[in-house]
Amino acid sequence: MHQELMQNRIAELKSNIAKGGLQECTIRGLIYVGMARGFVDERGIAALRRIRLTEDASRMTLAQFKAMAREQFLLLLLEPEAALSAIPKLLPVDPAERRKGLAAIRNVLSAGGEISGDVAERLKRIAALFEANDAGFPTIERARAS
Repeated sequence: MHQELMQNRIAELKSNIAKGGLQECTIRGLIYVGMARGFVDERGIAALRRIRLTEDASRMTLAQFKAMAREQFLLLLLEPEAALSAIPKLLPVDPAERRKGLAAIRNVLSAGGEISGDVAERLKRIAALFEANDAGFPTIERARAS
């Protein structure tokens, strides 16, 4: 029975890989980059919660936010590549909104210390997924498409 419950929960989590928006993508990105440090600083996630990237996030209770963050963490454990690959499809089309999410990730990470090594490499990957270069501006390909 326990095994069946676990399999059902895993299937439920995997079905949520392609669901969410800016808030979920930002949390997913922050957790992914933070995993390179061997931990994800709860203070950073709390800071991100206070940023309130979306109107929906401002209506989220603390319990709902924690559940969402936990789900994003589990998705990255279960299916890291699929969870990351889904980010561009979940983000808003507006480049300014995407930059807002990426800036929040950078702010939270830099508060925890220097961004270097594997952390910097993971951040570059997230920046590419958010379709922004290191300076936070849309990529040339994105600008041409607009």
